[in-house]
Amino acid sequence: MEKWIKFPKTRQDRAFIKQEFQRRFGLPGVIGCIDCTHIALVKPNHEEHLYIEPRWPSEHLFYNRKGYHSLNVQMVCDSNLLILNVNAKFGGATHDSHIWSSSRVELYMRELHQNNEKVWLLGDSGYPQRPWLMTPILNAVEGSREDQYTRLHVQARNCIERCFGLLKAMWRCLLRDRVLHYHPRVASKITMACCVLHNIALQSGLPPPQPLPAAHDNGDDTMMQDPTSTAFVGSQSEVIQGRAMLSCLLNRI
Repeated sequence: MEKWIKFPKTRQDRAFIKQEFQRRFGLPGVIGCIDCTHIALVKPNHEEHLYIEPRWPSEHLFYNRKGYHSLNVQMVCDSNLLILNVNAKFGGATHDSHIWSSSRVELYMRELHQNNEKVWLLGDSGYPQRPWLMTPILNAVEGSREDQYTRLHVQARNCIERCFGLLKAMWRCLLRDRVLHYHPRVASKITMACCVLHNIALQSGLPPPQPLPAAHDNGDDTMMQDPTSTAFVGSQSEVIQGRAMLSCLLNRI
């Protein structure tokens, strides 16, 4: 993991990723796209394994809204579909925004902002708008700057959708109909191993499998509400700062 999955830690690394996103999609400051995807697994059986595994996790934590048991795995990728960060510690019942707020990458992005480095990730409207996380503007007036921004945002954020599709096409044990018959902790390690192999394959120039899946089984369905709403967990100052940073980004497009 430490060798093959690396979040950009230096300004030089972040500058290269920013240049690629701006060149391809016309969005400045972007150093990655974030989303979650479900990895199906068998129902955790607490009673059967109580003796040998007293810390077996509660079954309900893995039962997702789509009606099956899974891990809800958060990933960040760059414009080349290289995985920069993966968090496979949460069950399918956990909301995307909670995984984000509990992750180290959120803390790191916050620290970059506090050090006056204007970089951000792109997430869908299930995430809270923050100075370090840009979300689409829902119901933007057609032809407006907000509409243009959202169109560019959707095009750029499609990188993470394509990343999930490529990952699962190459390592088909992660597909919805290929349920992992393992303890959730082992399923998590299998998922991370596949992410490592995904990066190795990309950097080695291996051809992608054909055909690629059209879509992945994503985490929570997009929340159809204003992503700047204070309904999201966070301080009022972060909400205001997030709106201000989004306004600055609109002026740069």
